[in-house]
Amino acid sequence: MTSPGTSAGKRSGISASVLVALFMIGVALVSVFAVGITNLVWARDVLKGVSEDQLTDVAASNFDSVEGRFDALDSLAAVLAADRGVVDALTGLSAAYVNLPSTVDAAHDADLLSAYEAELVDAPAADGDPVPAELMPESAQARYLQYWYIAQNPNDARSELDRADDGSTYSDEHAKYHPFLRSIVAGSNIGDLILVNLDGTVVYSVDKNIDIGTNLVAGPYRDSVLAHAALDVGSDIGVGEVRATDLEFYAPALYAPTTFIVSSVSDGESVIGSLLIEIPAAVLTALVTNDFDWVNAGLGETGETYLVGDDLTLRTDSRLWLEDPEAFLGETSTVNGEAVAQDVATRRTSVLTQPVVTDAVEGALATGSFSGTAIDYLGRETVTVAASIDVGDGQWVVVGAVTTKEAYSGLQGYINLLIVMAVILIPLVAIAAVWASRRMLRPIGDLVAVADAVGHGSTDVSAPIFGRDEFDDVSKRLNEVIEVMRVQDHALVIADAETTELLLAAMPQQLAEQIMGGDATTTLRQELRHATIVVVTVGDPLSSDPVGQDSLAERTVNIARRLTGLARERGVEVLHSSTTQYVFALGLDVEAPEANKGVAFASEVQRSIGELADELDVPVTCRVGVSAGQVVQGIVGADRMAFTVWGVPLNVATDLSMASARGDIVVDAAVAGRLDDAWSLEPMDDLVDLSGGRLDGWRVVGHAAVPLGSSDAQPGR
Repeated sequence: MTSPGTSAGKRSGISASVLVALFMIGVALVSVFAVGITNLVWARDVLKGVSEDQLTDVAASNFDSVEGRFDALDSLAAVLAADRGVVDALTGLSAAYVNLPSTVDAAHDADLLSAYEAELVDAPAADGDPVPAELMPESAQARYLQYWYIAQNPNDARSELDRADDGSTYSDEHAKYHPFLRSIVAGSNIGDLILVNLDGTVVYSVDKNIDIGTNLVAGPYRDSVLAHAALDVGSDIGVGEVRATDLEFYAPALYAPTTFIVSSVSDGESVIGSLLIEIPAAVLTALVTNDFDWVNAGLGETGETYLVGDDLTLRTDSRLWLEDPEAFLGETSTVNGEAVAQDVATRRTSVLTQPVVTDAVEGALATGSFSGTAIDYLGRETVTVAASIDVGDGQWVVVGAVTTKEAYSGLQGYINLLIVMAVILIPLVAIAAVWASRRMLRPIGDLVAVADAVGHGSTDVSAPIFGRDEFDDVSKRLNEVIEVMRVQDHALVIADAETTELLLAAMPQQLAEQIMGGDATTTLRQELRHATIVVVTVGDPLSSDPVGQDSLAERTVNIARRLTGLARERGVEVLHSSTTQYVFALGLDVEAPEANKGVAFASEVQRSIGELADELDVPVTCRVGVSAGQVVQGIVGADRMAFTVWGVPLNVATDLSMASARGDIVVDAAVAGRLDDAWSLEPMDDLVDLSGGRLDGWRVVGHAAVPLGSSDAQPGR
């Protein structure tokens, strides 16, 4: 008899439960590793794609910034070259330069040489660059001018000197135009503004560097980028055209890499010279590096964006050079040779000294763009995107790159996760799969649906609560995220409305809509518009005011309050106000001319000031000039935006206001031709501007009642 404890009736081999468990463990292992390796490859491609997309966005933004900056400066150069004040400045300063003394005291020359040596003592000049004595001009007029505006300049910033104490006609002309030209440079984030006559003489510069007064045909800078811009490029472009040069080392800028934007200046009959805007490489570097804030630009610890010329050298400084010069010199010495490292160290910049012979740059120059993995100029493997941009007669390349080590740094965490899954999670999955699968998989569908809706921008959903487990935590966290998104969406709507309201309060609706729509750049945006300009001069600025200081202050405050209030009521833009002059603009937001409305507004201003004079019991008179034509409106300023306009009508209206008699409203031909027959005009043959030039104007002697809100009538004369 077999006892119950014998082996009779027992099955040999491995039980089915063990086989199923082993099978499930094997399936889990194969699945995890297969999926893990597949995902590892996929994740690497995803990270590369994400890096490329992010770099593309940053590079595209920098591409737009660089292109927009050059477009804005091109517009500025064209507008300034056509400005009457610039034409008069170039004419007057050129004539005054010829009359400067033809001899210079030896003591003055010695002082000037000392000033050169002091300025260039720390300049990063390389072997072969001229010494200070060789840079001094031979022309006596040039040395005379430099002595008074450089050696004898009492200001740390030489541009602050309006008039030298030499009693020359040149200094008289300089004092007349310098404040205006200096304000252009201060508000445009550029290096310098230079005027060159047809003889190639630098008759004016804002910053008073050592190129002022020199001759670009035979002087010390005859082979410089300035001479190339003013003589070679400038001679090939017509009036109203603009051209940019490539970067070159420029001695008067302390041998810094510099480019110029040039436009011809014409007096209406012929070209009389050229206007040049200087742009240092440092300005371009700040533009493409988010003001040296790479991390907040989304470039991490090793990412950077930079410009490369078609000679395959940098046009903006390397990030590593700016952050760690010693490390940069070591790496470039290893990759590019000791000579390159020495050149960078001597010049104190990687611009024009660091070669960038890479597949990315060469590909972008050949085809217009590049995207992929490439070795950069320091021998590092990088994820790189690049695109070419036309600058002057050449091409530059905008490059965005980040090292692959940083781009793929997230993969290590994924590998660690695979190991954890293999050691811990797979046995648990094998044991609990059948029991837990139905319970665990049921909530996933609901959560995925909610996450998918949130991913498509919806915040009107909520995750269901499943009980006291991890899915409950996920649901709660997801609901918290959805709530945060709701709050952020609401805050964005409010911020958008507030920003729009602020912009509409500071500028015309069209420009405000462009900025909110992302069509304007951060540095400058301009548009050509037809406008009517009204300039009101209160009192006589050429004579002493008979009232006391307190009365003058009270009168000024009352006039300003009344005129700005009147402008706001009539929908008129206030462009400028001072104690004696107010400038208004009509028509910036409409296509039709606003001549009738402008003259009607001028008449109301005159009547309002007369009423104010009666109320205050003080003598207050005003003179009004009205002009119409094309103006440029836009946003200026790098750190601080401001809305303004430029153009001939502003100058003409100012001249008419200053030249007219007290109590007169004087209009130019453009306004007179657009007024309807309700206005009575009489020509004025005795109008002259402050320089003695003749002005054409018509005095408004009477008018019928014309509603201010109506559009212009058809021209009646």
